[in-house]
Amino acid sequence: MTRATKRITIDEVNPLLVKNDFKNPLRKLRVCAYARVSSDDEDQITSYNNQVCYYTDYIQSNPNWIFVDVFTDEGISGTNTFKRTGFNKMIKMCKQGKIDLIITKSVSRFARNTVDSLMTCRMLKERGIGVFFEKENLNTLEDNIELHLTIASSVAQEESRSISENVKWGYKAKFERGEVMLVTSRFLGYDRDENGELIINEAEARIVRRIFNLFLKGLNYREIANILTSERVPTVTGKDVWNPSVIRSILGNEKYAGNCINQKSYTKDFLTHKRVKNNGEVRKYIVENSHEAIVPKEIFIAVQERMADINDKWKQKRGEKILNSKYVLSNLLVCGKCGSPMRRKSWTKHNGDIEVRYGCKERLRKGVKCHSDYIIEDNLKHALVESINSYRNCQINEKSSQTTLDIDDLQNKIRQIEEEINKLKETIKLIMLDPDNEDKLIAIGTKMKEYKSQRDDLNNEYRRLKYQNDLKNIENMNINLKPITEYDETLIRKLINKIVVKNKEEIEVQFKGGFVIKQRMN
Repeated sequence: MTRATKRITIDEVNPLLVKNDFKNPLRKLRVCAYARVSSDDEDQITSYNNQVCYYTDYIQSNPNWIFVDVFTDEGISGTNTFKRTGFNKMIKMCKQGKIDLIITKSVSRFARNTVDSLMTCRMLKERGIGVFFEKENLNTLEDNIELHLTIASSVAQEESRSISENVKWGYKAKFERGEVMLVTSRFLGYDRDENGELIINEAEARIVRRIFNLFLKGLNYREIANILTSERVPTVTGKDVWNPSVIRSILGNEKYAGNCINQKSYTKDFLTHKRVKNNGEVRKYIVENSHEAIVPKEIFIAVQERMADINDKWKQKRGEKILNSKYVLSNLLVCGKCGSPMRRKSWTKHNGDIEVRYGCKERLRKGVKCHSDYIIEDNLKHALVESINSYRNCQINEKSSQTTLDIDDLQNKIRQIEEEINKLKETIKLIMLDPDNEDKLIAIGTKMKEYKSQRDDLNNEYRRLKYQNDLKNIENMNINLKPITEYDETLIRKLINKIVVKNKEEIEVQFKGGFVIKQRMN
């Protein structure tokens, strides 16, 4: 019997899986690059453009490579891959078998999250796809590379954490200076001037005032949204459909009353960038009179009270429990020394009388941990009545030198000043023809600056008086901000966010809308 001829078939290997120079592979490789910048700063954009040009030329200049694309993400953080569309598109093409090699500047450009970086590189390696990090000179297809990659990825993640902490410190410094952190392009009613200060956008402010007026006339959030939508009033983003949640947000925003509460939410994890509501985990910064108000204080307070009523009715309809008046103060009182809640406790005096006090939760535990004072409930209630009356007394510190002028007088004054400014402008045109009149130009410029300042003050007063006059003509406003004479648990819950006990003689009452009143206790 004749023996069959031996036949050997050689299955081709993946050139990337053998130890050879990937710049000179056994076959042509399909190569792409990945570039990312984490902000929209001009320097970063320049770096971004340079990376794209560099990698395009770099890949196309190698005859052993086939240029696929340069995948990019601009102004995106590298701490997670969720919002990185360029990165995700590249990985999808890798899974489809369209890419053999990825080139990127460094591990930190690829991913700042150690887990993301390692998991992605492992997944690509299983498919025979390599990632080359130029700065670290690492090729993920080489043996014993994972330890080096882990170290490099950890360093990148720690660098990201450090950047995050520096950004937080920068925001904290701005908060402590009382700066208003507001993106005016997405906030109705305000713009910024050349110095970065908030100024009223009168066209948008009219929409805001109308929303407050309609709400106090008895309309609900949906009804107001429907009216604005039917009239094709544009939203702040240019849309023509209003959502009831947007109306509710506008009505409850303290910035329209001229105040600002910074850090109402915070980033819990620098890797996920998830923002959560600040319920006391980090500091809040309350800035009163941080900028010019669009809505008078009395209107804002009345709106907050009606919103609280609507919220109570909504909870009752859903069967949710509204805080029993018995526990209201326990949920509002905070120790000014350690920040812990304060608890209600009854004490029996030597004469048999019972006195109700509030003490810091930490002090009431066995073993004194906080040396704050106890406060007597009766004294606290009396102080809260006085603080609410101060809060609702809308004429405090709101006097103006122009309040005796009516609207027509203000319009005439503004018109006269505009005429004077126009005259000065014509004079400047004539003087500029004579180069020897520099001193006159300076004097006229100074005078024009004074006129403009007067005009701005009169315009502000005109808007305030006109708005108050408009309110008088609105029927069924039913604004009742008269002083109260007795302690009212319901009103306390509606108006107050927090009560900080400084000591047994002073409390700090933080009202909704960013108003803070320091109140003495007897």
